[in-house]
Amino acid sequence: MIVCIKLNSYEELKNMINTEPQDKNKVGGETPHGYETILVVDDDKDVRSSVVQILKRQGYQVLEAASGAEALLICERQEVRIPLLITDVVMPGVSGRDLAQRLLLMHPEMKILFMSVYADDSIVYYGILEERISFIQKPFSIDRLVEKVREILDK
Repeated sequence: MIVCIKLNSYEELKNMINTEPQDKNKVGGETPHGYETILVVDDDKDVRSSVVQILKRQGYQVLEAASGAEALLICERQEVRIPLLITDVVMPGVSGRDLAQRLLLMHPEMKILFMSVYADDSIVYYGILEERISFIQKPFSIDRLVEKVREILDK
């Protein structure tokens, strides 16, 4: 399963990080936690750092890369299985789409979560839209992001 999350701005994401969760639709009243290793790839340092911070707070082991090329090197060197790749769609050099395709050849069990600041038709233009991709429409909460990550990993 591949999921896309659209972010309109770093400032909105930052504001969401610093606000209390409002969604109480959780098991036992808590946000879902995890232990899995997740690779986060985004050329925007602020967005990448925010997503990494959110996931680490939930107990995930998080690796991060500023480019698709760097992510490929991490995956080649990493001895631990990486069940989830979270990547920006449009990046210089190796795009998120190209990165996902390459990693799926190496690790067919890996799940992909695309993030994008672009409108749905931009994603279609770049060839990302496939039957197995879902979108989370903005605005979305940190809780929703964490729940979606947990949902993807549990499938």
